[in-house]
Amino acid sequence: KAVYVVAVVNRQIVYKAKINLVNKSAGLVTIPTAELPTGLMQVSLLDMNWMPLAERIVFVNNHHYLLDSELKVVSKNLGKRGKNIIDIEVANFS
Repeated sequence: KAVYVVAVVNRQIVYKAKINLVNKSAGLVTIPTAELPTGLMQVSLLDMNWMPLAERIVFVNNHHYLLDSELKVVSKNLGKRGKNIIDIEVANFS
């Protein structure tokens, strides 16, 4: 028996591996993420017929989007259903 691990980012396959389970009941793979863009990655575990067994969505954070920002609380109301107004200023955003 074997299973396949496939990782997809932006509709592109970025990782694919086959795990042989003939003599064991578990396998370990390491998906290299250092060169991937910051964003969502879908990881799928597939059986030998390429049918999905499990899927997970993970967030790859390679710190490509660091922004200088400032948070200002304009109005704060801690009462039930109180209205709060918060301004978020982002500098050098392009």
